Amino acid sequence: MKKLFRLITLSFLLMSTYAFASSTQEQLTTMLLDFMKGASENDPAAHDRFWSDELIYTSSSGTRFGKASIMESLTGTYDSGEEDEVVWSAEDIQIQEFGDTAVVAFRLIGKPTSGSEELMQYFNTGTFHIQNSRWKAVAWQATRIPEAEEQMKESKVVAAEPSQEPTLKEIMQGLREDVFIIADGLFTDNMDRMAKGASGIAHHPSIPGEQVQRVAAELGPEMPAFKQFDMQVHDLSLSIITAARSQDRESAGADFQQLINGCLACHTSYKERVANVLNEPAQ
Repeated sequence: MKKLFRLITLSFLLMSTYAFASSTQEQLTTMLLDFMKGASENDPAAHDRFWSDELIYTSSSGTRFGKASIMESLTGTYDSGEEDEVVWSAEDIQIQEFGDTAVVAFRLIGKPTSGSEELMQYFNTGTFHIQNSRWKAVAWQATRIPEAEEQMKESKVVAAEPSQEPTLKEIMQGLREDVFIIADGLFTDNMDRMAKGASGIAHHPSIPGEQVQRVAAELGPEMPAFKQFDMQVHDLSLSIITAARSQDRESAGADFQQLINGCLACHTSYKERVANVLNEPAQ
């Protein structure tokens, strides 16, 4: 019964719709991820829900058009220039709220279904406004990311100055986002997203040494059990990556269920105590 309750609770958390989302950011994030799935399937209904009739869209090629042109491209009466089908996903999502208006910026990733390993990447910025109690995109700007920028981004990591270590709280917030990415991949049959989220968990930043010492002092002889939870989640995330890359959705889903159970067990046993000791001033 307890296991069933956990699964039901998780389902409500991960599959909530816009109407039940607790914040504007959650509403728009859910809306954007749903639209990525619809756009990958060239679903006219998904586009109709997402775009405002007053849309002004500026493409990465410098052309400007409206919602009518987008809808025509889905019926074959408009030449969009796209040859191969593409699976779209959104990463690095940033949202700023201004009352009944919001700006959503993210990295758009396009993976051709033809088998090509070359990804298309864009910086997208959309302006949303509430119309008839629903968020609609009223303006959109797409900018293609040059390959050279991606190469520079990878090469300059070594030369960059070391950044401040993330706190345990910040690490846990990042892991929460990774869990949602895995769940989104599972529900949309996107194995690449499942692998991405699991990789974020498997290779999360190390907890700062000072915080590790404070937690160890609080937990005492329970510290090995606390570390064991971390290792269990680490191993399960690696297993999810392997299953996802092999397109084994059943195994990836089963590993994800075990990962959630491990997270819940750890939180039940240690969350309050660890949070309390880390909220105290350092000695």
